[in-house]
Amino acid sequence: MSKQSDANKVFNANAGMSRKTIIGLIEAQLGVSAAYASTLYATANKQGMDQSAKPTSNVKTTKENKMAITKFDRATLKALRNELDVAMKAVTEKYNISHKLGGIRFTETDFTVKVSVQVGSGADSARLTWEKYAPMFGLKASDFGKSFFHRGAKFKIVGIKPNARNNPVVAESARGARYVFTTDDVLI
Repeated sequence: MSKQSDANKVFNANAGMSRKTIIGLIEAQLGVSAAYASTLYATANKQGMDQSAKPTSNVKTTKENKMAITKFDRATLKALRNELDVAMKAVTEKYNISHKLGGIRFTETDFTVKVSVQVGSGADSARLTWEKYAPMFGLKASDFGKSFFHRGAKFKIVGIKPNARNNPVVAESARGARYVFTTDDVLI
């Protein structure tokens, strides 16, 4: 057997351990230098045998070949979040809505994730909200998407916050950062 296949076995057998620990085990078990052990570790990692590609130790396979999560941790939730996003995407495309998964809070036994769902695409929803509420602030429905200058910088109107009395207009800078403005700041 080659050193790389032996290193792969050590890597897979100790997938829950830190990088430094696994490199030390490869070094000790194969009798190689620390630099070569690090290279062997990197190669095993590149071959798709890293911890993120494998189910974590908290995911077990049942008799019916189904996955069962025994407890939640960051690695498990990262993989689960991607699957939730794919599943939500199928539903949102079917009904012509858009979604966004927010932050996840978790303990070992449960987790909570915020899901925001909007009618149409995100831009359509922002435009519809603008058209509905802009007249309340003395703005026109046609002002959505228009550009204006504020303190020498150029901004583009991208939304409105109807509950924000002082700064209801949401605008985006050339760099993509979003800011809020008063109606007086954006009157064209």
